[in-house]
Amino acid sequence: MPKVRVFFVDCHPKRPWRDRELDDAERRAHAARETHRKRDVERHRLQSRHVTSPTSQTILHGADPFDTTSVKIDNTVAGLLHYYVYFYHPTLWPNEMAVLRQGLYTFQNAVNSIMRTVVEDRLTMYCLLSAAACRLQFVDRLPCTLVAGKDGHYMRNALQLLRSRIDTHCLQTSEQLRQLLICIMFLTSAECYRDDVSAAQTHLRAAVGLLERNGGLVSIQDENLRGQLAMSDLYLACVELKPCLFTCDYDPGPASVLALKAHELSSAQCETVAASLLDRGMRIVPLELRLVIEQLYESYSVKSRLQTSAMSASRAMEVTHWITTRNMAIRNRLLALTTHDPRAHALRTAIIMWTLLAMNVTGRAKTVKVMAPLLRSILMQIPTPLGWAGEEDIRAWILIVGFSCAGDGSDVAEWFAEQVSGCASSRSLNYLKDPLQCRQDADRVLAERLETFQRRGFFFDAPVQRSRTRRLAHAISTSFWARLAWRR
Repeated sequence: MPKVRVFFVDCHPKRPWRDRELDDAERRAHAARETHRKRDVERHRLQSRHVTSPTSQTILHGADPFDTTSVKIDNTVAGLLHYYVYFYHPTLWPNEMAVLRQGLYTFQNAVNSIMRTVVEDRLTMYCLLSAAACRLQFVDRLPCTLVAGKDGHYMRNALQLLRSRIDTHCLQTSEQLRQLLICIMFLTSAECYRDDVSAAQTHLRAAVGLLERNGGLVSIQDENLRGQLAMSDLYLACVELKPCLFTCDYDPGPASVLALKAHELSSAQCETVAASLLDRGMRIVPLELRLVIEQLYESYSVKSRLQTSAMSASRAMEVTHWITTRNMAIRNRLLALTTHDPRAHALRTAIIMWTLLAMNVTGRAKTVKVMAPLLRSILMQIPTPLGWAGEEDIRAWILIVGFSCAGDGSDVAEWFAEQVSGCASSRSLNYLKDPLQCRQDADRVLAERLETFQRRGFFFDAPVQRSRTRRLAHAISTSFWARLAWRR
C-alpha cells in the first residue's frame, strides 16, 4: 500500500505570541464565566428542593407579579407561605422524617391543593397565616421580626371572615364542607400553638358538630385533613387528661397489616420491654390498660427495629405512617380509659407521656411539658410509701418519665428528681448502693443503672431518653453529695 503524506496547513495569519496568549486567556475566562453561570442556574433550579432556612428571603421577591392572590403578598406573607410549604406541613407527620431526607412524605400532594385554595380564598389564606405565624413564633421559636405580633392581625381577619362565611353561605357540597374544615383546623392549630386551649376547644367542637351530621371523622375523604383534626383533638385531650372528642376509627390496625419482611426489621429484640408492666395484678394494670400496653409494645418493636435503608421510599412512608397513626389510636384509647385506682391513673398518664416523647421522631416536647405538672399532681395525692407497697418499681419508672418530660431546670423537674432519689436509695431498688463512692464516676454509674432499670421491664428508648437519664443521674448525685457535705 503506497504511503500517503498528509499536510496540515495553518491558514490563519501568523500573529505575535502575545496576541495568542491573550486569546487563550479570554477563552479560559469565558469558560469560567459560563461554568459559573450554569452552576448558578442549577442552584436556583434546585433551591425549592433544598431550602435551608424557614425564614429565607431569597425566594420571596416577585411572588405575585400580577397582584391576583386573595391577599397582598408582601415579604411577611410570602415568608409564612414558604415556611408552611417546606417546614410546617412536612413535619406534621413526625415518623416520616427519615423519608423526608429523600424529599418525600405521605401527604406531599396535599399541600399543593391547600396552596391553590389559599391563593383564591381570602378566608383560608388568613387561617393558614394565623397557624403558620403562631407555630413559627411559639413552637419552632424562629427569629423573624417581620412575623412578630402578626398572628393577632391574621387571627382577627380570619375570625371576621369565618363569621361572614357562615352567615352568608350554606354548605351544599362536600368540597364546601372540606374547605370550612380546613379553616377550622388551621384556627384550632393556631390557638393550640399559642396555648389558648379554651379557644382551640371551641373551634374543634365546631368541627365535631359539622361532622356529626355527615358521618363523623371517617367521612372525610382527605386523609391529611382527617389526620390533622385528630392530632388537634389528641393534643387538647392530653393537656387536660380528658377523652378525645373523636373516636379512634382512623386506627390502621395491628402490625400484621403491614406484612413486614424479615429484611425490613433488624434481628435485635428485647424480650424484657414492658415485662414488669404486664406481670402485675389487675388493680394497678387493669385488663383494658394491659391490652393497650401490648399494642404499644408491638408498635414500638416495629419503630425501634425498622430498617428504612432496606426499603424503597414509598414502602418506608407506608410503614412510618402506620407507626404515627397506630400510636395516635393508642393514645386515644389510653385517654378514654377510666381507672378507679389512682396508681393506675398515674401509670396511664406516664405511658401517654412516654408515647409522646419516644414514639415520634421529632418528639412532642410542648405537650409533655404541659402534662408533667398534671402527673406530679396525681402522684402527690397517693400516700408514700404505703400507697405503693409492692409496686415501688412502677412508681420509680413513672417518676423517671415525669422528669424526662418536665422542662429543664423547672421546679417540676426538681420535684421528680427528688422523688427518684428517694426511690433509688430505698431498699426495694437500691440504685445508690456503692456507685457514689467516687464522685467523679457517680453520674456515669448511676445513669447506667437507671437506664438498665428502665430497659428491664419497662419502656425505654435510648435515642430519646439516654440524655435525659444522664441529666437525672447528675441531679441525683449532686443532691446526694450536697446532703453528705451538709451532714459532715
